[in-house]
Amino acid sequence: MRSTFLPLTVALAALLSHSLSCAQDKTWYLVGAVGASSYGGNTAADTDADLVRQGKTNINSTSKGNSTGYKAVLGYQLHPNFSIEGAYVDMGSLGYNASFSGGSMDIDARTTGAEP
Repeated sequence: MRSTFLPLTVALAALLSHSLSCAQDKTWYLVGAVGASSYGGNTAADTDADLVRQGKTNINSTSKGNSTGYKAVLGYQLHPNFSIEGAYVDMGSLGYNASFSGGSMDIDARTTGAEP
Protein backbone atom coordinates (compact mmCIF):
# COMPACT_ATOMS: atom_id res chain seq x y z
CA MET A 1 0.00 0.00 0.00
CA ARG A 2 2.68 2.48 1.01
CA SER A 3 4.72 1.91 -2.16
CA THR A 4 1.78 2.90 -4.41
CA PHE A 5 0.47 5.77 -2.28
CA LEU A 6 3.18 8.28 -3.18
CA PRO A 7 3.15 7.76 -6.98
CA LEU A 8 -0.65 7.94 -7.06
CA THR A 9 -0.62 11.11 -4.95
CA VAL A 10 1.97 12.75 -7.20
CA ALA A 11 0.04 11.81 -10.36
CA LEU A 12 -3.23 13.14 -8.93
CA ALA A 13 -1.59 16.38 -7.79
CA ALA A 14 -0.03 16.88 -11.23
CA LEU A 15 -3.35 16.35 -12.99
CA LEU A 16 -5.25 18.67 -10.64
CA SER A 17 -2.63 21.40 -10.74
CA HIS A 18 -2.52 21.31 -14.55
CA SER A 19 -6.29 21.49 -14.93
CA LEU A 20 -6.65 24.27 -12.38
CA SER A 21 -3.81 26.38 -13.74
CA CYS A 22 -5.03 26.11 -17.35
CA ALA A 23 -8.63 27.09 -16.63
CA GLN A 24 -8.54 30.79 -17.69
CA ASP A 25 -6.31 33.82 -17.98
CA LYS A 26 -6.31 36.41 -15.17
CA THR A 27 -7.88 34.20 -12.56
CA TRP A 28 -7.25 32.84 -9.08
CA TYR A 29 -6.08 29.27 -8.72
CA LEU A 30 -5.42 26.86 -5.86
CA VAL A 31 -2.99 23.94 -5.93
CA GLY A 32 -2.53 21.36 -3.20
CA ALA A 33 -0.22 18.40 -2.65
CA VAL A 34 0.02 15.63 -0.06
CA GLY A 35 2.71 13.01 0.25
CA ALA A 36 5.03 11.04 2.45
CA SER A 37 7.97 12.89 4.00
CA SER A 38 11.02 11.40 5.65
CA TYR A 39 14.25 12.58 7.21
CA GLY A 40 17.23 11.56 5.07
CA GLY A 41 19.74 11.35 7.89
CA ASN A 42 20.09 8.92 10.77
CA THR A 43 18.75 10.84 13.76
CA ALA A 44 19.25 8.11 16.35
CA ALA A 45 22.81 7.22 15.35
CA ASP A 46 23.93 10.84 15.00
CA THR A 47 22.45 11.95 18.31
CA ASP A 48 23.64 8.80 20.11
CA ALA A 49 27.18 9.56 18.89
CA ASP A 50 26.87 13.10 20.31
CA LEU A 51 25.76 11.68 23.68
CA VAL A 52 28.72 9.27 23.73
CA ARG A 53 31.09 12.19 23.03
CA GLN A 54 29.57 13.91 26.08
CA GLY A 55 30.40 10.85 28.20
CA LYS A 56 26.89 9.36 28.49
CA THR A 57 26.57 5.58 28.83
CA ASN A 58 23.78 2.95 28.68
CA ILE A 59 22.02 4.81 25.84
CA ASN A 60 18.64 3.46 24.75
CA SER A 61 17.07 5.53 21.97
CA THR A 62 14.28 5.54 19.37
CA SER A 63 13.54 7.91 16.52
CA LYS A 64 10.64 8.61 14.20
CA GLY A 65 11.34 10.53 11.02
CA ASN A 66 8.50 9.57 8.68
CA SER A 67 5.37 11.63 8.42
CA THR A 68 2.90 13.11 5.96
CA GLY A 69 3.72 16.44 4.36
CA TYR A 70 1.45 18.76 2.47
CA LYS A 71 1.34 22.15 0.83
CA ALA A 72 -1.24 24.60 -0.46
CA VAL A 73 -0.52 27.24 -3.09
CA LEU A 74 -2.79 30.17 -3.89
CA GLY A 75 -2.01 32.20 -6.98
CA TYR A 76 -3.32 34.85 -9.33
CA GLN A 77 -2.46 34.73 -13.02
CA LEU A 78 -1.72 38.27 -14.23
CA HIS A 79 -0.60 37.26 -17.71
CA PRO A 80 -0.33 33.90 -19.52
CA ASN A 81 3.38 33.89 -18.63
CA PHE A 82 3.31 35.59 -15.20
CA SER A 83 1.59 34.75 -11.89
CA ILE A 84 1.89 35.74 -8.25
CA GLU A 85 1.77 32.91 -5.72
CA GLY A 86 1.84 32.35 -1.99
CA ALA A 87 2.25 28.95 -0.36
CA TYR A 88 2.06 27.19 2.98
CA VAL A 89 4.23 24.08 3.38
CA ASP A 90 4.20 21.50 6.18
CA MET A 91 7.00 18.98 5.82
CA GLY A 92 5.98 16.74 8.72
CA SER A 93 7.59 15.99 12.05
CA LEU A 94 10.65 14.29 13.51
CA GLY A 95 10.97 12.71 16.94
CA TYR A 96 13.85 11.34 19.03
CA ASN A 97 13.69 9.87 22.54
CA ALA A 98 16.64 8.60 24.57
CA SER A 99 17.38 7.46 28.09
CA PHE A 100 20.93 7.21 29.36
CA SER A 101 22.88 7.14 32.60
CA GLY A 102 22.11 10.38 34.38
CA GLY A 103 19.03 11.48 32.45
CA SER A 104 16.82 11.38 29.40
CA MET A 105 16.17 13.43 26.27
CA ASP A 106 13.06 14.03 24.13
CA ILE A 107 13.11 15.97 20.86
CA ASP A 108 10.01 16.69 18.80
CA ALA A 109 10.46 18.92 15.76
CA ARG A 110 7.97 20.07 13.12
CA THR A 111 8.85 21.90 9.92
CA THR A 112 6.46 24.41 8.41
CA GLY A 113 6.92 27.47 6.28
CA ALA A 114 5.36 30.09 4.08
CA GLU A 115 6.54 31.13 0.66
CA PRO A 116 5.77 34.56 -0.81
